[in-house]
Amino acid sequence: MHHMTRRLAITILALAFPTIAIPTIAMADWVSLKNGGRIEGKIIRKSDHEIAIRRKEGGLVTLRRDQIAEFHTTIPTKTDEKKAEPKRVSPPKSKVRYGEVPDRAGNIKHRFDDAQLEVPGTLEKLELPKRRHGEAQVVGRWRDPDTGAMFELTRGPLPLGSEDFEELVRRLRRFYLAAAEVRIDRWERTRLSGQPLLHFEIRRETPRGEETQILQWLEGLPGEVYAITATVATSKLGDHGEKIRTVVRSLRPIAADRPTAE
Repeated sequence: MHHMTRRLAITILALAFPTIAIPTIAMADWVSLKNGGRIEGKIIRKSDHEIAIRRKEGGLVTLRRDQIAEFHTTIPTKTDEKKAEPKRVSPPKSKVRYGEVPDRAGNIKHRFDDAQLEVPGTLEKLELPKRRHGEAQVVGRWRDPDTGAMFELTRGPLPLGSEDFEELVRRLRRFYLAAAEVRIDRWERTRLSGQPLLHFEIRRETPRGEETQILQWLEGLPGEVYAITATVATSKLGDHGEKIRTVVRSLRPIAADRPTAE
């Protein structure tokens, strides 16, 4: 009697809730074999070498591709989704292409991407620092044994939050004018091969005495600048100033023409 009551209750529940169904995996996939067989179920894995299908009768079957004549699946597998994704190409790392071209006079023309710098053969080439100067990359360092002047060429993004070279020039000038220990001796804006260039000289007091820095900034690749800085004791600048300025002013675009003043 108890069993009959239980079966009756199950029947009543089934009739009262006819729309409730137990969720099942759709079995719309099939694999047709070369030997004439056919397996229906759900393909759960697909690769270039094999297909795994869960049969509707139960059990998982893995088939080699050479056993399969054709197959059909309605839902893409994870393997398919990965293959469908476009290949991601990492942006190239910012690396300076570098080359040296000596001339008959013993000078060496250093080429950095779209800029070049001519350095006398009398200058000592120094090792590059392992660390960057902020976001700037040091791409060349030299020392003049006669004067002790240090030359450093850097390449990096526009500093001081500048969006273009003209804004950089304005912000640089305000920056140095605001520094009480710095005096601007020269400030020249020119263009070389259509690329803006800034040449300026400053003096400042240091624990070693007064130093002069001679700088030239050149617009390089989009959003980047090259900067050559020569640092020398002001007391030695009188006899060797022209030599030092010649090195600094040699920073120019490749195949640059004569500068035109702005």
